[in-house]
Amino acid sequence: MSEVVRLTPRASPPAPLSYTLQRHEIGLAMFVGMERRKSALLRGTRERFHSDKAWPIDGDVAGAAGELVVGKYLGIPWEAVFDSTEAGDVGPVEVRTRSKADADLGLRRRDLDGDPFVLVTCPAFPTVTVCGWIVARAGKLPQYAARDAKAAAWWVPQTALRPMGELLTRVVAVECAEHGRTWIFDET
Repeated sequence: MSEVVRLTPRASPPAPLSYTLQRHEIGLAMFVGMERRKSALLRGTRERFHSDKAWPIDGDVAGAAGELVVGKYLGIPWEAVFDSTEAGDVGPVEVRTRSKADADLGLRRRDLDGDPFVLVTCPAFPTVTVCGWIVARAGKLPQYAARDAKAAAWWVPQTALRPMGELLTRVVAVECAEHGRTWIFDET
């Protein structure tokens, strides 16, 4: 049996939470976004989650940029996965990126109640803003329920999100002899 060793949390980075991607980061976000769109097309998946974008690939690129920036903020290496939905977007954290600066964080029924979700807005790529976070169960409240959705959905306003500094202390690295370093969300 392997021993799990808890590492100390990282120090909170300074505000503000807006970040403009550097040249190499723009290229990486564009590449990952295009690969994700290509995978979706080859699978025959129809566009559902970036309906506020003129062209679906815009949402995929912005989503990749949002994940990259959240990874930088949390100090977690971003894996830039193209077509897997099994793990969190950044370690145990799910990232939702929207194009409008005043957008709400969208949650769906299939989102796991114990997972942390971060809202990122990207109205002017390559600049993104990390708005805050919430545990899914705290966002799936009646007052946030979508009234016109075909499936269960919730729209959590930015004012209900928690500050990112709090998430820094709750996403921690653990060392495991069997699997190396991994990241977990501490719900306590």
